[in-house]
Amino acid sequence: MKSDIDSLKTVLAIAEDITGKAERKGVEGDKDRFDLSKSRDALTRARSVIHTFNAEEIAEITEPAVEHASIISNIAKSALKDLKVRQFGLGLLLIIVLLVVFALWRKIKEVDKEVDFTVNE
Repeated sequence: MKSDIDSLKTVLAIAEDITGKAERKGVEGDKDRFDLSKSRDALTRARSVIHTFNAEEIAEITEPAVEHASIISNIAKSALKDLKVRQFGLGLLLIIVLLVVFALWRKIKEVDKEVDFTVNE
């Protein structure tokens, strides 16, 4: 019974931590936080049922909650990976744009040297 509740606490803490990290980095996580409340509710229910000393009933409550919290944790992890891919793409695009701007600047300088812009009166 204690191990079921402890495993739910651990998985819930990990899921909340990863979801918090994702939110701090700008990933939308309100829905995930809300979905974690179901697992928190299950933890509260398990704590109240523990007084019946019925291990099967506690397992019925905690197992789905652990799976649910694990799923949310995996969703948050994939959102963080997606964020890293987007950041890499943004950096790569920035380098390409800077190279194009530099090439245009060099071409403008080259054209300026070839063309005489003096005014003949």
